[in-house]
Amino acid sequence: MKKIIFVTILFLQFAFFSTFSRVHAQTSCDMDVSPSLIQEGDTVTLTAVNIIEDDVPATASPDRSYYIWVPEAGAGYTIPTTALVNGHLNITLLNDDNGNPLFTQGRSYTIQLVRNAGFGTSHPTICTANQQVTVEQSNSQEICYNTTIEPTTGPEGAVFTLTASGCLPGDIYNMVVSGASGQPIYYLPRASNVGFIEQKIQGLAAGNYEVRFFHTSTPSRSFYGYITVAKAEDATLICGQAVPPGTPTCSDGEELGCCPADCPSEGRTAPGDGTGSIQQMCGCGLEGERACPPGNALNLPACVTPFTPNSDGICAPAQGGGDGYSRYFCGEEIYPEDVATGNYTCVNLGCPTQALDGGRYWCACGEPGYSCCPEPPTNTSENNFIGVPGCRGKAICIEATQMCFIPTEAKGAASMLARGCEDVGYIFTAIGCIKSESAREVAKFLYTWSAGFAGGVGLLVMITGFAIIGVSSGDPRKMSGGKDLVISAVAGLAMILLSAFLLRVIGIDVIGLFA
Repeated sequence: MKKIIFVTILFLQFAFFSTFSRVHAQTSCDMDVSPSLIQEGDTVTLTAVNIIEDDVPATASPDRSYYIWVPEAGAGYTIPTTALVNGHLNITLLNDDNGNPLFTQGRSYTIQLVRNAGFGTSHPTICTANQQVTVEQSNSQEICYNTTIEPTTGPEGAVFTLTASGCLPGDIYNMVVSGASGQPIYYLPRASNVGFIEQKIQGLAAGNYEVRFFHTSTPSRSFYGYITVAKAEDATLICGQAVPPGTPTCSDGEELGCCPADCPSEGRTAPGDGTGSIQQMCGCGLEGERACPPGNALNLPACVTPFTPNSDGICAPAQGGGDGYSRYFCGEEIYPEDVATGNYTCVNLGCPTQALDGGRYWCACGEPGYSCCPEPPTNTSENNFIGVPGCRGKAICIEATQMCFIPTEAKGAASMLARGCEDVGYIFTAIGCIKSESAREVAKFLYTWSAGFAGGVGLLVMITGFAIIGVSSGDPRKMSGGKDLVISAVAGLAMILLSAFLLRVIGIDVIGLFA
């Protein structure tokens, strides 16, 4: 397989280099931006010296124009003919050619000097500025577009959450909580790749606290929030709330400083927490307890499987859940008494009711088009005639949707790519179904696919060259550029046609691949 990869890379490099290689005359310049750190709405001055193109100092004219391009903004500004003379440039930037601002807050921008080579031709970049333009957040109070703390009051043991959106993606921020606890508490939350931050604050003793949130590079621009923590014995506690160890469960008539009777005080571990750490909380979600509310201390589901909330909001068994209406999950067999009355439902849409032998019924799973059968204990030999999790036969479980599909039954473009790949000896890839019985078959597929792609691109380059010649209006520069493209494309196509012969001589006769 390593030899196949080597030959494929060698071929692609050879073919594409021949198709697109062009030799340009010397271009260079030395360009600076001032200031490089601005507020939104500020202008920047761009100066450049020794701007050389085609080995001569550049000068803007009606027949040879230049513009400033800002890739991050996807916009540019055409340079006036008086601003670029004899290799020297001096202009002020604010808006693009359409009057829209080039720079907005919270981002950094690259500045490029580009020559306008005309329609249908790639525009050569002369040089890039030595500095980027960085625009600070214009809001002097908040460093992110929207920063909040919820809740702002709660008892000892409560969990408070700071959320911020519109932050700089991937950047690290500082959060300092100071107040009644004595020494400040420091956090270093990192923004997600979409600029979102969620930071939990917990373990605070009773008292008032100030929360300061800021970017590490601009500590003077901060968000300030405030939290009030009450003593547990003075607060009314709710189900799913984190509480200090030793918090009691309310007895008759008690309301303050204790967990409600249907949410007893207990230690719980967060789902998926491999550390074994215990969080004391007003319990919820177990059989006989009240259903957990959204945003509870450990992000627990309303009820643990297989229990569901009944009409009183208490977690009860799915079968005969206490409200006279039986609920069943994927893979479960329906009780005969419920079959007789018809007073039942399969709660998962992907697991419809299906008949078994002997007049029995179940919430079917594992078949193509149905939900994947769950893991034990819900899926057992006692209530699931399949007896194993996942899907049956050639069907596979799609993790994202938890649905069973046979690859050839996938819809749209995926069906064309997967067709035939369910058989042994094939590999399903993003570029098609590859026969993998031998290295020769894999190499044949890769050569055919890459040669077709490179040939198509080469043909497009040739058409572009002819188009440039057709609209050149006798301009020697444009005609020369068009001819260069056509010659390069023809050379590349010729190399592609000869590549099979070259690969055979080099790869098989010389190196001895597939021997």
